[in-house]
Amino acid sequence: MAQRKSYSTVAIIGSGFGGIGIGCQFKRKLNFNDFVIFERSPALGGTWRSNTYPGCGVDVPAVLYSLSFAPNPNFSRLFPDQSEILSYLEKVTDDFGISPYIQYETSWESAHWEEKTKTWILKMKDVQNETTFEHECKILISAVGRLVIPNPFNIEGQDKFAGKIVHSAEWRSDIDLKNKEVVVIGNGCSGSQIVPAIATQAKNVYHFMRTPQYYVPKPLDNWRFSNTLKWMFKYVPFLLTLLRTLMFVYLESSLKQFSLDESAERARRKVQARSRKYIQNKAPSKYWNLLTPEYALGCKRKILDPGYLDCLHHPNVLLTDDKIASLNKTGVITKSGKRYPADLIILANGFHTFHYPMTVIGRDKRTLNDHWSSFGGMEAYKSTAIANFPNFFLLSGPNSVSGHSSSVFSIEHTINLILKVIKPILKGETSEVEVKEEAEREWVEKVQGALKERVYADNCDTYYVDQETGWNFTNYPWSWYHLWWHSNFPSMNDWTFRA
Repeated sequence: MAQRKSYSTVAIIGSGFGGIGIGCQFKRKLNFNDFVIFERSPALGGTWRSNTYPGCGVDVPAVLYSLSFAPNPNFSRLFPDQSEILSYLEKVTDDFGISPYIQYETSWESAHWEEKTKTWILKMKDVQNETTFEHECKILISAVGRLVIPNPFNIEGQDKFAGKIVHSAEWRSDIDLKNKEVVVIGNGCSGSQIVPAIATQAKNVYHFMRTPQYYVPKPLDNWRFSNTLKWMFKYVPFLLTLLRTLMFVYLESSLKQFSLDESAERARRKVQARSRKYIQNKAPSKYWNLLTPEYALGCKRKILDPGYLDCLHHPNVLLTDDKIASLNKTGVITKSGKRYPADLIILANGFHTFHYPMTVIGRDKRTLNDHWSSFGGMEAYKSTAIANFPNFFLLSGPNSVSGHSSSVFSIEHTINLILKVIKPILKGETSEVEVKEEAEREWVEKVQGALKERVYADNCDTYYVDQETGWNFTNYPWSWYHLWWHSNFPSMNDWTFRA
């Protein structure tokens, strides 16, 4: 039986903000429709579909955590929860007619460049029946998010544990918390959201932490947008645009705290002092030492307190930094010898961010890992393009994340750059476009050099940095003004176009 084959000019992998965003812009800006979005899940949303754990929400103001061409007047609060972000993405998909272009439950297995045809050959798998097929395209865009692969949890006695173990990104709606003994492992953003959200349901919550975090108040957390205000957002011309601009400028002003110079250090000390005071005002005094970081502010992403510090006063919530040594049938055993009962263990231990789950073979059978090994770490020119991988682009690629503002801004303007460089292919003027290797090396050297002058270089065991090599493949070292300029007014001399 012949293997199933399909074709489109453009193939997009993933239906989160990146995949939906570039699909919209193909239609809006280029009036182009010959694309397909492959999504391995049964529904769209990416990270915001996968992460449904209790308390899940965004830590960037909603006016910025949205696409500029699709403002949303209907968010209920400044920092919406997961369901509102997902509903927003679903509405954008409907409003711009993207649904017919999405092929669900289709997993991307691999891709290789075919020199003779100047196309990418993708191996795809039908998730339902496990059959594979080929898809051919001229342009391949990976919009696979970085919060995809949960960090592993392997510990002695795990096979003996009689309860359930679930990662925050694999939460199920049928999990019953009522009167359960619950262990939460990890105290980053997810862990800090989960604990207060389940404290009133569970019998006891034992929260195991590793490194202290900088907690700061979440502005206007209890305030909800009134119907009158939503009406104004919808009908008063440019009001949402003005608010978006003001919020953008405000967040950009905080970037100065991420430098290593003396003025930045002074600014950080002020915020650190306010964070310590906030912690001491909110949390029980017995936890102050556990909750007070020693590393520089900004080395890890600060946490907008979702009610976590208040919930530490609950008699059924316990915070500890005692290391877990093993599991037995009924719970957790720590290195100090203490035992904690557990019916459910929730892993909020993050994601394997130093891995892009893709097998891509470019020109001369060169793999992405081959390429990155030659550079010293994962990288891409302007976070999206890689030499010897023509017509291939990344969204949410290496060094595309800000420690101070919205990742959606980065995604949207990287989309603008991609559209500019692939336009000649879509018009039939050329068959391939590829960044020049010397341009890529120059860009990466500047990025890594600039990052050494940022607070991310502090030794705080941050997921931003590969702890073995010191290579930062996460952060964009400059302002979003810088990114906007370099994305919307690119140097075309850095690219090779071939007929």
